[in-house]
Amino acid sequence: MIADRSSDASEIALDAQWYDRFMAVGSFQDFSLLDGGKDSRDEQKRLFLEKGTRNPTLDYPKIDLHDLAMRETTLLALKQEIKDQEPNDEVSKIYRWKINVKLAEIAMIQAAERVDDRVFKAYSHFLYGEPNPEIFTYLIESLRRETDQYLQDPDEIIAQAAQTLNKRLPQEAAEIPSIQLPSPKIFSQVRNKVLGEVNLCLLDEVRIEDERDYTPEEICEIFQSALTSISAPPEWTVEIDTGSRAGFMINQDKKTVVVPQSKNFKGRRLKGILVHEIGTHVAGRITGENGPLHLLGPGLDRYEPGEEALATMRAQVCNDTMTAFSDTDRYLSISLGEGLDGIPRDFRGVYEFMYDYFYFKALVADNHSEKAATSAQSKAWNTAVRTFRGTSCETPGCCYTRDLAYAEGNIGLWQSAIKDPAGFEVNNVGRYNLLSDRHTKVLHELGIIED
Repeated sequence: MIADRSSDASEIALDAQWYDRFMAVGSFQDFSLLDGGKDSRDEQKRLFLEKGTRNPTLDYPKIDLHDLAMRETTLLALKQEIKDQEPNDEVSKIYRWKINVKLAEIAMIQAAERVDDRVFKAYSHFLYGEPNPEIFTYLIESLRRETDQYLQDPDEIIAQAAQTLNKRLPQEAAEIPSIQLPSPKIFSQVRNKVLGEVNLCLLDEVRIEDERDYTPEEICEIFQSALTSISAPPEWTVEIDTGSRAGFMINQDKKTVVVPQSKNFKGRRLKGILVHEIGTHVAGRITGENGPLHLLGPGLDRYEPGEEALATMRAQVCNDTMTAFSDTDRYLSISLGEGLDGIPRDFRGVYEFMYDYFYFKALVADNHSEKAATSAQSKAWNTAVRTFRGTSCETPGCCYTRDLAYAEGNIGLWQSAIKDPAGFEVNNVGRYNLLSDRHTKVLHELGIIED
């Protein structure tokens, strides 16, 4: 489905002189260095839940300061060489943007290792931005409307959960944000367009049963088949995580699809994960590397909001309807941690809010209080870890803001589709921020995308 990168393509690529040299030192992913050891994280979780400590101490065994220093020196030299020698101003600009981002990632990880929350937060904001008050207000008001429906529910447990969460919400907003979900008609129009993309044809080739539970081992087999269906090069592999991860991940450096070992997944959810991870992240890497600008494989600087917008939209259209934007729980968690309601929070402060949030959601979905409590505890812990990884977990307002990209991108792309559903199109040329005028302009200048 996607052709292998050839030597001819490499020779004519606009960045053939620089790509391999950059990738040798710049292909690392900051978030993968913030994973912890399973035993250590499990022990911290136990202590935290038993209230033996207010906040956990997260370990980062993958951080190698010597290696980071070497990469920093080499990237700085490469940046200067590109500035001096690259004749194409647009190619030079793209690479200098990307190198600046990698240098900032290095500085952020170094701050995490020395537990400097202030510096870590500054670099996180530089790389991934800050939560948007309008999106936060939209999420809070949506949650308020949802809890209001259950304040007097006949089931006392559900009513109590709704009341508890409702009391946590900030004062009602004076102005309602203009953000809106797509109508069923617009969703159907966009769904038909997106489902016709070649990236999603793998669902026709990799059969998944909606109601079946799939084990991590079975998921590995399915994902390996999906890699074959998109003609992924043989170095792409699938493995089960042996560490502390709770979610799926694409390790672009090692070209590995990482499957969490913690639980099984329903087929209907697995379809969305498949088109998100392999149909978008892996396929985008391969498409970009096969194209005229190889850097579109690993991604241009700050590509995350655009690519996650596309990945989450593709996952959503695997269903017949859409009732919410994607990954809003992560956005809510970061916004609460950073104090968009006027109350900056530490790890426990965010955990307690998110526990009430997930508990209410689980009760409404299942009406099983014991199961709801266990589920809420696990989800709140995992969400808080994602929000505070890289920090001491002690400093209110200091978060890792990378996960803003999911909901922010998803909301942004759907708002674009709502404005012009008939003209909605996606340029599948690789990994860039399709919501960024800066990216689209430079790719247009290079002749890679059209107006």
